[in-house]
Amino acid sequence: MVSPRLLRIAYLAAALVVAVALATHVSTAMRTGQANWPPLLMMTGLLILMVTGAVEVQQGKGRNLLTLTALALVIPGALMVFATNH
Repeated sequence: MVSPRLLRIAYLAAALVVAVALATHVSTAMRTGQANWPPLLMMTGLLILMVTGAVEVQQGKGRNLLTLTALALVIPGALMVFATNH
């Protein structure tokens, strides 16, 4: 079994990686004037999920709202990627 502290550290590390990727994506979009929306949506949703795990939001309405918000960003982004590749 993984300790809760180690799990939070793993979520934090993943959140940092996603934050760097998101910052790079936004920087490129600002420089080129074109945003690639599906990855932007998915990375934002993933960042919300990782931060939620890192700070260990208590069960309840707040955590459910964060999870639903993240899914509302990730799922449409994934569908857009799927639609453009098929």
